Amino acid sequence: MNNPKAKTDVELSQLLSEAERFLKSGDVQSSVKIYNDIIAVDNSNFKALEGLGRIFARLGKVDLAKKIFFNLLSFYPENAQANNYCGEILTHERNFDECIKYFQKAISIDSSKQNYFENLAR
Repeated sequence: MNNPKAKTDVELSQLLSEAERFLKSGDVQSSVKIYNDIIAVDNSNFKALEGLGRIFARLGKVDLAKKIFFNLLSFYPENAQANNYCGEILTHERNFDECIKYFQKAISIDSSKQNYFENLAR
């Protein structure tokens, strides 16, 4: 029996790979479009939200990155990487009291990532 959800998951996975390829080739606009298309179908897609947030952070669009990363965190509050991204954005905003909380949460979830400790120590 054909599972339509599985097909959708495969298609989304292919789109995610395509977005990463565009990003690596420097075609940010195409990558953003694909991530937005994925989010339109699956508004809690971790990789699409993460990719879009990373792009906006790199482009210096901190307000957009912050909105996306905190949206990501609302879907995945126990995800270490989501907490780390929020901490990084708050560090960029020089909101050190708040960023510490997110880095500590990331570490409490996954203490194997050295960069979480490095972010906390900054």
